[in-house]
Amino acid sequence: MKDIFNIKISIIVPVYNAGELLRPCLASLTDQTLRDIEIILVTDCPTDGSETVCEEFASEDSRIKIVRNEHNLHIGESRNRGLEVATGEYVGFSDDDDYQEPFMYEHLYRKAKENDYDMVVSMDTHVEQRQTFTMDIPKEVDANPRDYLLRDLLSEGAERHDFPLCTNIHPHLYKRSVIEQYDLKFGDTKKITAEDRLWNIQFFLKSKNIGVLREQLYYHRNNPNSEGLRKGSGYRTEEKIMAYLLDIYNLLKEEQALADFGHDFQMGAMSELMNMLGYSLTMDKDLFKFLRLRKDVRHLPFGGDAIKAWARPDWNPSSIVRSLIKLTI
Repeated sequence: MKDIFNIKISIIVPVYNAGELLRPCLASLTDQTLRDIEIILVTDCPTDGSETVCEEFASEDSRIKIVRNEHNLHIGESRNRGLEVATGEYVGFSDDDDYQEPFMYEHLYRKAKENDYDMVVSMDTHVEQRQTFTMDIPKEVDANPRDYLLRDLLSEGAERHDFPLCTNIHPHLYKRSVIEQYDLKFGDTKKITAEDRLWNIQFFLKSKNIGVLREQLYYHRNNPNSEGLRKGSGYRTEEKIMAYLLDIYNLLKEEQALADFGHDFQMGAMSELMNMLGYSLTMDKDLFKFLRLRKDVRHLPFGGDAIKAWARPDWNPSSIVRSLIKLTI
């Protein structure tokens, strides 16, 4: 039996209904060139036979552990269950329908050990049908990776007028001792959205030593059956968006980080709130929904300040929508 102290990386994979994409995902993990890993599959009550596929792979590879949820917990709490049994020096995460370069974890681990990094940030490629998109990490990150990436994430990429760099957790590596020292947990995706962004924000706040590896290592499929995109999954409801923003605000307040990062947070909150309110008018065409959401936003402790900080040039609703939002907040 492998000595658990030799395990370099624990890779946590929540498994729901991945269908035919599960096998290539698990194959890309078991075929990693870094062999001293454990693969923790958290089965979240799948109904498509995914659990049988997990058992098949586990019977052929002793590095695979299966954690079975008694009830459907969704992805956030499933990752927390994986963290409870992880024994690796570092922790990585994969979705059940994605895949990796075979040398991904070898390269990440080598980079992590260069300077005893708390976290190593790398790049991923988004795959949708025959189209792919890879986001590059700009050179400006190198001067202060932790602060740059945290500000970028809090502000929703406002400085670069682009999508935030660390939206996902999958291409990165995290030191488990930091996770355990601060008892870091994922948010419950039955209550909030964007649990991966919240995880990265709290990890950045607790870590000082961040490494950057400019290699494309992870392939993230935009699978319509995934929790985030599945129709009717309720992953990004207005209530969950506001709960997510409130969690970030409270986290910054607890860490006494509002003075340093409050402006960045206001920029990101403005983006989320204005898009939410604007969507209710322009797409849902539901004035009553807009009025209800407006009332909820007004009760957020940062709602008014976020609106005053509205400076995103890439969000340009019609003048009527803009006026309605400003007048009614």
